[in-house]
Amino acid sequence: ERLFGYDASERIGHPLSAIMASEQVGEEAVKSRQLLSGEAVPPYGTAWLHRDGSVIELSLSRSPIRNQLGSVVGMSTIAHDITARLKAEASFKHSEVTLQTFFESASLMMGVVEVLDDDIRHLSSNRATARFFGTTPDAMNGQFCSQLGVPRELARMWLNHYRLCIKEHSPVRF
Repeated sequence: ERLFGYDASERIGHPLSAIMASEQVGEEAVKSRQLLSGEAVPPYGTAWLHRDGSVIELSLSRSPIRNQLGSVVGMSTIAHDITARLKAEASFKHSEVTLQTFFESASLMMGVVEVLDDDIRHLSSNRATARFFGTTPDAMNGQFCSQLGVPRELARMWLNHYRLCIKEHSPVRF
C-alpha cells in the first residue's frame, strides 16, 4: 500500500499489469510464465507505477509457490524500491564525470601521488602535470619522481610539502 499508493482492496484480484510501466508488461509476463512452469527467475530490476503516475524503480525477487505435491500453484514477489539508490548512483556518476573532466582539463598541475620515504610515485596525473614532465598522463602512472628526472633537492622539497599535507589533513599548494 505504501509503495504503490493503493489500498489492498483496490488491487486484490486485479492484474499487476495495471501498475507496470507499459514497456515492462511483456517482460513481466515472460517471467511469470517461467515461474509458473517451475523455472527459477533470478532477482532483477524493473519499473512499475505509483498510483500518482510516477515511476518506481524496483528490484524484484520472485519465487514459485508449490503445493504438497510439488506443483506450482502461485508465485511470491518481494519488491524493493530502489528509486533513491538509482538516483544517487546517477548523481554520483555525473559528479565523477564532472570531476574527472575538470581534473583532466585543468591548467593547474594536479595529481594523485604515493609519498614514500625518499621518493614520490605518481598514481594519476592530469595533462598539465604530464606536460611539465614532457610525457603523457598514462606514461606517468606508476612512475617515481626519480624516474621522471626530478632533481633530488626538488623531490625533497615536494616530499616535505606532501608530508605537511598528510600531517595537517588539508591540501597544500606549492
